[in-house]
Amino acid sequence: MKNNLFWIRYKRSILVAFGVCVLTFVMLLPLPYYIESPGTAESVGDHLVVNHKKDNKNGDFLLTTVYVQKASPLTLLYSKLFGKYDEILNENEVTGGSSNQEYDVLQRYYMTDSINQAKFVAFKAAHKKVSLEFQGVYVMSVLEKSNFDHVLKSGDVITSIDNKKFASEKGFISYVSSQKNGQKVWVEFKRKGISKMVTGKLIPLDKTKKSGLGITLINKTDVETEIPVKANVASLGGPSGGLMFTLQIYAQLMDVNIRHGQKIAGTGTMSSNGEVGDIGGIDKKIVAADKENVSIFFAPNNELSSAELKSDLNALNNYQLAKKTAEQIGSNMKVIPVKKFSDALNYLENVKNSSH
Repeated sequence: MKNNLFWIRYKRSILVAFGVCVLTFVMLLPLPYYIESPGTAESVGDHLVVNHKKDNKNGDFLLTTVYVQKASPLTLLYSKLFGKYDEILNENEVTGGSSNQEYDVLQRYYMTDSINQAKFVAFKAAHKKVSLEFQGVYVMSVLEKSNFDHVLKSGDVITSIDNKKFASEKGFISYVSSQKNGQKVWVEFKRKGISKMVTGKLIPLDKTKKSGLGITLINKTDVETEIPVKANVASLGGPSGGLMFTLQIYAQLMDVNIRHGQKIAGTGTMSSNGEVGDIGGIDKKIVAADKENVSIFFAPNNELSSAELKSDLNALNNYQLAKKTAEQIGSNMKVIPVKKFSDALNYLENVKNSSH
């Protein structure tokens, strides 16, 4: 009797509470999408120590980021209503089909390689002693059909095939593809610094049908310098900070203030020959930089490929999109196009202040 009275008295409240719980659960369910939105603009100098010293000169080089989060119905709704520069992407567009673990490993690799390339280019520009050494082939992922599946893992570094070492990934690929499908090969690799050896059969790769291990790969290099450079980048990932790391290292090596007291941001990958590569989400990085009152923003200015133009006649390259976004948000910062590290360096060496 008491139970019936309790139910009658509190029935509405219980149903409302239950409905709220169900709605909350549904709204927070993870979806197979990601939301990219403007991230932060933070000091590059905070992450680097060059020759045992931090950069204490006026101004700042800023590293711009994009915030990526797993989507839920609630965050998607918020993004649609208020996220003017938010972008909704499916999982494959963000991870490339990699597992979460493989994706994290790959992002760490990109950041480590970004620092290496930045060191090499900055030391070369500063006329300081530096060497770039090929260490092997970095395993990005292993295909399920590969005979090395569950043997090789993302993050392994292959140092030789059949006791043969190579000067670049091109030499590695050339040797493996010249072998017969089904042929056994010996693979020597390092995992967390420990050398291991395994054997397995080569498989025909998609499209070309040439022999391969059934892995996706990239160069693994190491840079040696007499002047020590320490980078604390555990909280960062991806290769897009290459240009700004290069500028920061160069300025500290030369002990000069090429910033002229200004806040200078930018983005772009860095290759060993000093070329600045394109990145994604530059509109979001412009928004992040503007919030920090940045004076100058360096943006990659590479030509779009014919395939990109064919798929979208109105496509914009990094610089064009960055400049357009800066105008849309009414920013006063100057967006400067660059194709090489020397473009950014020459600009800063010739500018006296933000009102030139």
